[in-house]
Amino acid sequence: MAKYCNPDVIDAALDVIATATKMMACNGQPTDYADANTRMLAETAVTAGEFTKDAGSVSGRRLTVAAVQGVAVDSPGTVNHVALVRDSDDTLLYVTTADTQEITPGSFVDFPEWSIEIEDPQ
Repeated sequence: MAKYCNPDVIDAALDVIATATKMMACNGQPTDYADANTRMLAETAVTAGEFTKDAGSVSGRRLTVAAVQGVAVDSPGTVNHVALVRDSDDTLLYVTTADTQEITPGSFVDFPEWSIEIEDPQ
């Protein structure tokens, strides 16, 4: 039996992620909003303009997060995760792994462009 999911359903999930107000470079995988703030080594504000939806590379839909460069480092440590949070209601929206790098205060970190993809049901 074939499976189907209307693209609007997948877009709705991606639309929620695109309500993020901050992108954080974190040391370790945060489990909730408070933990993301504890693990945060660098952060930058994000707006709706930094998120783009389109067709997925395999199937389904994709949300691309624009690159942000030159973000000031707040705390020393090892970046290995990136978190998207929404400050208005203290919500951790999405976490992904990042290329591991050591950072120190006074330096800057770059967030490369990255994507979240939700495939069609199989």
